Amino acid sequence: MTAMLPVDWDLIDATFTLPFGYIWNGVAEFNPEHDEHAFIVGPPASGKTVIARSIAAAAVVQGFDVLNLTSASLPGVRHPSTAFSTTLKQLIAERRVPGAERVIVLTDASELLTGRNAAANANILASLLGGGAKLGIHLVLFASDPYLTDGADIDAIDDLLPLTRNGLVALLDKPTENVRLEMFGTDGLTVTAPGHLGGGLLQQRNGSVEQFRAWHAELPDFSRFVASYAT
Repeated sequence: MTAMLPVDWDLIDATFTLPFGYIWNGVAEFNPEHDEHAFIVGPPASGKTVIARSIAAAAVVQGFDVLNLTSASLPGVRHPSTAFSTTLKQLIAERRVPGAERVIVLTDASELLTGRNAAANANILASLLGGGAKLGIHLVLFASDPYLTDGADIDAIDDLLPLTRNGLVALLDKPTENVRLEMFGTDGLTVTAPGHLGGGLLQQRNGSVEQFRAWHAELPDFSRFVASYAT
């Protein structure tokens, strides 16, 4: 199996976007100036955590307020202890104040759309997907599948779909032909995912679908990098 790529920390330090890997002729990146939100979809151990580290590190460099609302370890990134819906309602209230800084919110559908707070979480996610970017709130939603089946029994789940309507979508691992067609249209059938760790497909803003490889952001390296911007 091909190893994942090392992070280009110099590029993260120099760019004005939130890069997380390479496409064949450039950089795989989330640009909140153009993509309201980002959706990173893949099964366990497909590369979602290392992508979260790359995006979080780049967001710190760019001066975003960064919130980690996942269970992933992201040292140096704010991780509120309050409930998701409470945290987001407070965040929305804060962003209504003129001059408030933009925020990147890392979230995990598998964690949010299960349990007793799932319905409330789904409702506020839907609200943010619809209007959060106008307040400077950009979601990075990690999910195990593009249909958010973890929340299939929640009434509000239909308000979250399709994921492609609100931003960048990256499909990790080897999405099926049906998934590629539903997520990317016929362009999704023109390219297959690479068969290596951290590989997948993403759709560019011009509609083209590209193979990409995620950077492997090791936790100690991430911690040192983020800490260097906190001092």
